[in-house]
Amino acid sequence: MKIYMVVIVFLLLGAFSGCMETSSSTLGATEIGNGMEQQSDILEILKQKYPDYYKDIDIHGTNPDRTLLLFLVKRGGTYLLRRNTGKVEPILHAKLIGSSMINKITYENRKFKLWAGDRLELILGVDN
Repeated sequence: MKIYMVVIVFLLLGAFSGCMETSSSTLGATEIGNGMEQQSDILEILKQKYPDYYKDIDIHGTNPDRTLLLFLVKRGGTYLLRRNTGKVEPILHAKLIGSSMINKITYENRKFKLWAGDRLELILGVDN
């Protein structure tokens, strides 16, 4: 129950404030500064073109230049939005993970890393 509350608060702050910027090494750490418009832009693309996905987001993370948005939805599934195409694509992987167990998504070395607490659950390589 506590994890749900943390994720909900994180999503509300991240999705609606538009003032969060993440560092390139850890998406859980936030800073206010340059790049805020880009994160808002990629979330705005998702909100405008795919409102059903947007309202169903459980947790999300972006690459440092905010051209890729990886997100997990409450009903299950991992998806990627590429800003250059504006399209959402499912990311298929063999590991069954529930979005409620993932509490952090980081991006390093061209890979998204999904974390449950301090345990790495899944690494997803994604081409720009």
